[in-house]
Amino acid sequence: ATTRATLPDSYVRCGGDAVRPCAVFTLHTMELDGSDLRPISAFENFEWTPSVADDGRVLYARWDYIDRFNGPFMSLWSTNPDGANPQLVYGNFTTAPQCVFEARSIPGSTRLVFTASAHHSITGGSLALLDRAKGTEGERPLARISPEVRFPESEGWDGAYYANPWPLSETYHLVAWSDRRLPPHAGSARIVDDRNPVNATGIYLYDAFGNLELLWRDPAISSATPIPVKARPRPPVVPDAVARDGPKEGAFVLQDVYRGLSGVPRGAIAALRVIGVPPKTQPFMNTPNLGVSSEDPGKFILGTVPVRADGSAYFRVPSGIPIFFQALDGEGFAVQTMRTLTYVQPGLTLGCIGCHEPRDTAPPATGLPRALAEAPSAIAPGPPGTWPLRFDTLVQPVLDAHCTACHAPASKDERARRLDLTAPGAYDALIGFADKDLARLAFEKDVSVPGDMPARKSRLLAALRDTAMHGTLALSAQDLERLVTWMDVYAHRLGSFSDEQEAELEALRREWKT
Repeated sequence: ATTRATLPDSYVRCGGDAVRPCAVFTLHTMELDGSDLRPISAFENFEWTPSVADDGRVLYARWDYIDRFNGPFMSLWSTNPDGANPQLVYGNFTTAPQCVFEARSIPGSTRLVFTASAHHSITGGSLALLDRAKGTEGERPLARISPEVRFPESEGWDGAYYANPWPLSETYHLVAWSDRRLPPHAGSARIVDDRNPVNATGIYLYDAFGNLELLWRDPAISSATPIPVKARPRPPVVPDAVARDGPKEGAFVLQDVYRGLSGVPRGAIAALRVIGVPPKTQPFMNTPNLGVSSEDPGKFILGTVPVRADGSAYFRVPSGIPIFFQALDGEGFAVQTMRTLTYVQPGLTLGCIGCHEPRDTAPPATGLPRALAEAPSAIAPGPPGTWPLRFDTLVQPVLDAHCTACHAPASKDERARRLDLTAPGAYDALIGFADKDLARLAFEKDVSVPGDMPARKSRLLAALRDTAMHGTLALSAQDLERLVTWMDVYAHRLGSFSDEQEAELEALRREWKT
C-alpha cells in the first residue's frame, strides 16, 4: 500500500491557499513496477504512513475530524489490502498523542511501535508501544519507551525527537534521532535554517533502557527511515473480496443502536440518517463558506433507514462514499451523531455492534438481529434540498410559506421586522438568532453526548413552538422535518464546494435511485 495525492480532486479543509495548496493523500495500491495504481480508500481526508501488519492488514494514520476540532485527531486505523473493513485501531478520541504515525508490528509480539508526533510539525516526536488488548483510547494501552521526550505539542516541546522506528524486537529498534527540537509550524513558509537543519537526523540503534548507539550520520544531509536488509516472515495474504466489476453498492448491519447510547431508553430510536461527505475540491480554507465553522466538511443527506424494535438496522448504501450516521427519535430529531467517517466497498457488508460502543467489546449472544431476517432496507430520501444540501432549497421555501409575511423589512410588526427571513439574508438571520444560539449548538465539538444535538436544544425550535409568539403558525410535518433536518445536520448554508461538485452529487442521486 502507498499513499498518493489525489490532485486535483481533494484538498485539506483546515488550511491551504494558492501558495500552499494542501492536496490530500489517501491509500492506494500498485504493482512493484508502479503500474496498476488504484485507490483502496474512499476517505475524504489525509491518510499516511501505511505498513503491512504481521496479520496481513494495512496499518495507517488517518486525520479524521467530522464536525469536531481538527487538531489532535490523527489516529491509527487498519484496513484489508483490498480496502475492505476500515477499522479504528487506536486514538480516535485521544488528544495525547496528537498523531499516531509510522506504526509497525513488532516481531514476536502482539504490540505495535509508533511515533507519537505533533499536529503542527514534521513527522517526529516520542516513541511508544501500543498494546491493543488494553484498549483503544487514552494512556492505558501505551508504554512510553522514550519518556525523556514528551508527546510533542500536546504535552510540550523538548529538545530532541525520534522518527521512523523499525522494530527488531520489543527491546531494540532502529530509529532516526535528532538532538534538535521539532521544527515549528510555518504555514506556507519553508524553514531551512537552524530550526530545521538539513542534517538534523542520523540512524541509531535504540533500546528500551534508553541507550542510543550511532550507526550512521551524514554531516551534510539527514539520514532517516532505516530498514534492515534481511529476510523476514511474510504476512498472510488477505484474499481480495471486493466485487470491483459488480454493482457500486454495499450494505451496513447495525446490531443494536442502544449499545453505547447511555441514558437513551429502548424504543426511543426510530431511524438512522445517512449523511455523505464529499471531498473538498479547492485549496482555500472556508471558501465557499459552508456553515458556522471555517472547517465544515461538505455534506449531502442520502436519507433515512428504519431501526427495528431490537435496535438493529440493515440497509444498502452506495459503495465508495464516505458516510456517517445520526440516530433519530420518533419525531425525526437527532439523538446522537458520529464524528468520524466510514464507507463500504462494492459487494461487501460492514457491521458494527452499536452506536459509539467501545471498540474492544464483543457483541452479546442475543440471536439474529431482526433486521437481518429481511432484505436490506432501501434508503428513504430526504426532502428537497438535502442531496445536494442547500439552505435556499431546503429551508427558504418554508420561510417563504410561513414566516416572511411578518419577518420582512416591510412588515407592520416592528418586533418581527427585526428578524428578516427573506432571501438572501435569511441564513445569517437564523444563525444569529437569539445571540447566535444555533451557531453555538452547531459548532464543532470534540465528542458526542446522547441528546446533545442542535435542533432539540435550540431556542429557534422553542420560538417556533411558543404559542404566545406564533399562535397561528401551522407547520406541516414535512415543513418541520425540513427545519429540524437543517439544524441537526449542523445548519449548513451549502453542502458542496463548487457548482461542478453539486452537479456530480445530483448525478449520483439520480444513479442511486435507479
